[in-house]
Amino acid sequence: MILADNGSSWFISGTSNPLWDDNDLNQLKKIPGSAFEAVYTGPIKTSPEQSVKSTTDNSLLLQNIPNPVTDKTEISFTLPTSGYISLKVYNLGGVEIANLISGEFEAGDHSVTYDARLLANGVYFYRLNTPKQSLVKEMVVVK
Repeated sequence: MILADNGSSWFISGTSNPLWDDNDLNQLKKIPGSAFEAVYTGPIKTSPEQSVKSTTDNSLLLQNIPNPVTDKTEISFTLPTSGYISLKVYNLGGVEIANLISGEFEAGDHSVTYDARLLANGVYFYRLNTPKQSLVKEMVVVK
């Protein structure tokens, strides 16, 4: 399984190193007999009930509430182990808009309230980076 991650890196489940950049992926495509049938690079639609889990790390990134966002929204996540993490917001072009948190966090449930009042209407992504994986969700801002 291959999931696009803001177009700059890729998560490939079932491998010893699940994070790959575009150059790595292009090299893999050139290998004769490689099993790349299709790569979807469009937006990944999610609902509040859906979550993204990894088989290598049971971190969990939940859909922000409320979504669409008019002013403030809450982003929740669960970490199975302690470690250095970051949570950032990006626009559709992959430009970092906000660094919500970065640092050492204990295992367990966490949440962050993000004030999105300065953002223009549109679609944004928030990305949780942990030592073992990167998880992305879509956020819509409507004023």
